[in-house]
Amino acid sequence: MKPANQMKKWQIFQFRIFLYIMVAWIGFQGIQSTCYAYDVTLSWVADSDPTVIGYKVYYQQGSTAVPFNASGAVEGPSPIDNHALTTATVSGLDPNKAYYFAVTKYYSTGEESPYSNIVDVPEGFAPTVSITSPTNNASVSGIVSVATEALDNVGVTNVEIYVNGQLLTTEATAPYLFSWDTSGLASGVYNITAKAYDAAGNVGKSVEVSVNVVSDSMPPTVSITAPFNNATVSGLVPVSISADDNIGVSKVELYGNGVLLFVSNVPPYNYSWNTAAVSNGNYILSAKSYDASGNIGQSSDVAVSVINDTAAPSVAITSPYSNATLGGTVVVNASASDNIGVSKVEFYLNGILKSTATTAPYNFNWDTTTTVNGAYSLSAMAYDASGNIGQSPNVVVTVDNVTVSNDTTAPIIAITAPYSNVTVTGTVLVTAVSFDNVGVSKVEFYLNGVLTSSSATAPYRFSWNTAMVTNDAYALTAKAYDAAGNIGKSSTVTVTVNNPVSDTTPPTVSAFTAPSSAYTLSVPVSSFLATDNVGVTGYLITESAIAPSSGSVGWSASAPSGYTFTTTGTKTLYAWARDAAGNISAAKTATIVVSIPKTVSQDVMVLDSSTTFPTIQDAYNTVPENGTIAAKDVTLSEDLNFNRAVNVNLDGGMDASFQSTTGTTAVSGVIKISKGKVVVSKIVVR
Repeated sequence: MKPANQMKKWQIFQFRIFLYIMVAWIGFQGIQSTCYAYDVTLSWVADSDPTVIGYKVYYQQGSTAVPFNASGAVEGPSPIDNHALTTATVSGLDPNKAYYFAVTKYYSTGEESPYSNIVDVPEGFAPTVSITSPTNNASVSGIVSVATEALDNVGVTNVEIYVNGQLLTTEATAPYLFSWDTSGLASGVYNITAKAYDAAGNVGKSVEVSVNVVSDSMPPTVSITAPFNNATVSGLVPVSISADDNIGVSKVELYGNGVLLFVSNVPPYNYSWNTAAVSNGNYILSAKSYDASGNIGQSSDVAVSVINDTAAPSVAITSPYSNATLGGTVVVNASASDNIGVSKVEFYLNGILKSTATTAPYNFNWDTTTTVNGAYSLSAMAYDASGNIGQSPNVVVTVDNVTVSNDTTAPIIAITAPYSNVTVTGTVLVTAVSFDNVGVSKVEFYLNGVLTSSSATAPYRFSWNTAMVTNDAYALTAKAYDAAGNIGKSSTVTVTVNNPVSDTTPPTVSAFTAPSSAYTLSVPVSSFLATDNVGVTGYLITESAIAPSSGSVGWSASAPSGYTFTTTGTKTLYAWARDAAGNISAAKTATIVVSIPKTVSQDVMVLDSSTTFPTIQDAYNTVPENGTIAAKDVTLSEDLNFNRAVNVNLDGGMDASFQSTTGTTAVSGVIKISKGKVVVSKIVVR
């Protein structure tokens, strides 16, 4: 309803009327008012004519035709006598309907004036409108179908669709659809809204839907997932297509040899291809997928061979045998085959369908106690996917539950393979033969007394995977049952399982020791120990952290006592062990610094003197105070005792990368300094 401040004036003769919704107003000047019906209050200025003694309020629903004679207001039907009051409230009106109001005055003479100006009060419900497509936060491109749904209690006159506040279209009739071309727009977020109008001017607005417009140049992907390439097909063939797109797939097409077979815009994209409508031969299936931007994806070709099958399956009842006498519950078995494949087998008793099997083995349990004793005909029908039907020969049997129930003869059974006392490996076929005076109902196989397999039809056999048991001796037995419950037991067959043991446990190197430094390229190994669950068969030392293969060069049957390097430096040795199964251990390491001293023949000299000395210590002891000893390219291997003010200049040069500093106190030995100083430059510290 509109608030009281939305008041408009009306001209009615010589008095003014005020109209309200709750408090709406009409008066002079003929000004129109739009209000909403529910409780309508009319107010006017009293007429100054003393002969006017009262007023009447007239109202009408949905029409301006006079006289106004509506009903339904709480105050009563039209007209409502308001007596001398100049304010009248008409309440209890239907807000879904439009109403028209007028006021008359009546005189003491009994006369009544014409109607005042007619005031219309439209129904007050705005339409509801929503955007059903695209969904909020969807990514779109190309031509986008914008769908709206609008409803009104009276009727929707039109729907407007806006994008980012700009009117795109006005639709006057349902369905309110618009094709929005986004191909020329920049990528980004766009907001879609809709407005719905009714005849009363009421306006409903939708919830805003935001979409992400993507400039799309990427084609969809599409593939045929069934049938497989190079498949042979017949009859009705299910064709399945998978399609995907970065934004969305708008359509998928399926072609057979370039001819359009199927179109769908709704996943899943499945089609049932009736190959019976085409000739036998080779066909190429392909698919195309489209997105809203017009990008097209092409599938890989799928080649199929159509062989419409006219060959019926073959089928036969394999048990019970013809002319057998039966009793109790009997397992009826059939074998069936087809050039393409058997889809189902039906079993009939005297021509009446008793059971259906869709997968092999094809059988059903026949409880003969539910039938009267006598002769019965068993038959089977086999079907293929093309609808071809094969019929088995009839098997005539006799049901005699009295005779069978009196049967006390147990079946005879023997295990025919494997033979007793043999050694077996891998998967072994265990077979048995059994006979009974009436009929064998089932055979059971036991391994060390534990039921392992059961068979209701001949041939009686099962596959025993000996790799699933430990190597040992095993006892095989079999039991045969007949319908009367008699049990026959075979002799025991003893076999020995001796499968090769598979060793997957690698050895472990428990100890590996070598010196931390060496002055020759050949380094001794003081310990190299390894263990294995079966036995260590090989030892190897490498300078690589990568595990060697069991066939690598250098493996030895015993642990090496040393290793020879080819260069000097800081080295890491890796010790490995191998077993007979080729398992390689993790490595154990040892780090060694290998260096080779330089051998020279020069002597130590005292500067400014031609005298030479065999050792630095001799030169030091001889040189006067504050003298200088020069030693160049000399291997130092002596302990030195410096206790006088003598400068010792050791000028080496074997290793240019070594950076020493003044005050070095160890040069391949111990230098003891009491006085003076030692200056070392580029000497190798070993």
